[in-house]
Amino acid sequence: MSRKSFELKPKTVIIIIAVLIVAAVFIFTVVSRVRLKVKQEREISSMQESVSSLIDDNSKIEESLSETTEDSINEKNARENGYVYPEERIYYDNNQ
Repeated sequence: MSRKSFELKPKTVIIIIAVLIVAAVFIFTVVSRVRLKVKQEREISSMQESVSSLIDDNSKIEESLSETTEDSINEKNARENGYVYPEERIYYDNNQ
């Protein structure tokens, strides 16, 4: 019984190397896309939290603006300019 040695033809070696290269590129592409997707999902989550926070802030500002009437704004401006109601007395504390 003679033993035959296992030999690969050069064409077969080239095909195997090409298949391995294609598989490596495919695996690298899949891994990099998964990493990119995870990163983008984290960024989206962070942005959604920021948007939620800004919406809450805006609603608080809108509430405070709706509570402020034109009369209260006028009164505030008048007091800042030194105006008072008739027969109103203003007391200032000079001890500070």
